[in-house]
Amino acid sequence: MINDKKLASIFIVALSISIKSASQLSDSILLNKISNNNIGYDIALTKSYKSKSDKLGMSIETIHINSFSIDSLFKMVDKIELIKKLVSLLDNPQYDWGANLVLYSLTKKIAIRFIVVENRNEWQKKFKTEDIEYWRAFFKGIEFGAYVRQGASQEKIFK
Repeated sequence: MINDKKLASIFIVALSISIKSASQLSDSILLNKISNNNIGYDIALTKSYKSKSDKLGMSIETIHINSFSIDSLFKMVDKIELIKKLVSLLDNPQYDWGANLVLYSLTKKIAIRFIVVENRNEWQKKFKTEDIEYWRAFFKGIEFGAYVRQGASQEKIFK
């Protein structure tokens, strides 16, 4: 006969297996979505400023992912965990470009460089090292609370 301890042990093992399987499935879905071959994006004008004389204008460009809904990623992974995964993928040649674009989109980082950098090869030559350093510092800041202070919600990072 199975006693309560054995039953609890079986339940815990089954639960951990299903959690691990769900995590592997979400990783697989994430990797498929952000693969360099599958990622699609647009440069979106989010704000426009004009000088008093109206002769000089400036705009703020951000990345908009058009190959999938960013919100769908949040159903699979916590935002902080998602950033952690994306930062780790910046060193992977199959996912580095896609991960970088998603990070720009998630954080609404100004993306003016993507007006002149239209593909992964150009990005690698001109900005990859700089972007990787920026995202690693950004993630460390999140990890240690530099962007989340005294009860401020993590949601504020992404607004």
